[in-house]
Amino acid sequence: MVTFGTFFSTLTQYPIALAAAPYSLSVALIGVAFLPNGVGGFLASPIAGKLSDIAAAHHPTEPSSRLMYRYNNAEAGRAEIP
Repeated sequence: MVTFGTFFSTLTQYPIALAAAPYSLSVALIGVAFLPNGVGGFLASPIAGKLSDIAAAHHPTEPSSRLMYRYNNAEAGRAEIP
């Protein structure tokens, strides 16, 4: 959830901040500022997919194992963290 919030705020607030003073960037330069996010997402997608497949293989009975990491309550002695 934190990742989504960070990404969403970057997409909505970043252009506003870059268009205002002291930066006063043009629309084209603001678009170029988003290229690192796009390239990073493009490169990270296969890695995240592979990690998701590994997590699913290690926990075949848990359908949510692809989406979140859970503590083993018996070993950790703590509540499950969603």
